[in-house]
Amino acid sequence: MKKLLFAVIFGLCISNVQAVTFMGLGTLSCGKYIKDKESKEIVHALNISWVVGFLSGAVSTSGNDVLKGTDIYAIEGVVTKYCQENPLKNLSDASNNVFLRLLMK
Repeated sequence: MKKLLFAVIFGLCISNVQAVTFMGLGTLSCGKYIKDKESKEIVHALNISWVVGFLSGAVSTSGNDVLKGTDIYAIEGVVTKYCQENPLKNLSDASNNVFLRLLMK
């Protein structure tokens, strides 16, 4: 129940703070993320590294170790699914989605 409450509060905070500016790969569109993944270029590894860094920062800020018990391949799968379903969103949106999903598990 605590995790659900935290996820709701965190989600409300995110929705109220739309003016946050992301730099670097966080601005990459999900469509471009999928293209990079399919091309198997090294840039895809950089994309995933950005996501993992974002998640590590979110964990550090929240004090909620939601990354424990998961791995980079699971995270990549969730990001890929989100981006396939939302090609006009960006990598920071996908990363927020992963964090919220991990909070609720």
